[in-house]
Amino acid sequence: MCIYVRDLKKAMGFFSDLLGTHFSEPMERHDVGMIMSYSPTGLTLAAPTGPDSFVAKTIERRGEGVAIVAFKIPDIEEAAAHMTSRGVRIAERFSVGGVGNVEGVASHPNDTYGVMIDLNEYKEEHPIYSAMQEK
Repeated sequence: MCIYVRDLKKAMGFFSDLLGTHFSEPMERHDVGMIMSYSPTGLTLAAPTGPDSFVAKTIERRGEGVAIVAFKIPDIEEAAAHMTSRGVRIAERFSVGGVGNVEGVASHPNDTYGVMIDLNEYKEEHPIYSAMQEK
C-alpha cells in the first residue's frame, strides 16, 4: 500500500512511532517526480519532489492518503490484458530498476474505485520482501 504525503520525513516519523517500524532511505523516481520510502510492514510512503508532479497534483485534488494498492503478479502482460479486458484503463506502464527490477502497470483510479491498482512483476527479490522477513 502506498500513502501519498506532503512531508516524507514527518510521515516516516509518524508511522515509525505508530507502527513500531522503520523505513528505508528515501528513493527518488525522477520520471514521476516522487520520493518514496519503504517499511518492512509493506507500507510505502511517497511525497512529491515539486509542485507540478503527479503526486503533488493528486494531493492537491484529493488530500493526503491511500493512493496505491500494489499486487505482485507472475506475468505482467497477462495481467495487463486481463485488466483491460475488464474495462480498466492502464494509466501507466513502468519499469523501476533498483527496487526488485519491477515491470508494472497501474490502473486509472477512476476505473478502480478511486485507488490506483499497481500490478508488479518482480524480476528479482524486492527489498520489502527481505525486510518483511526480519524478526
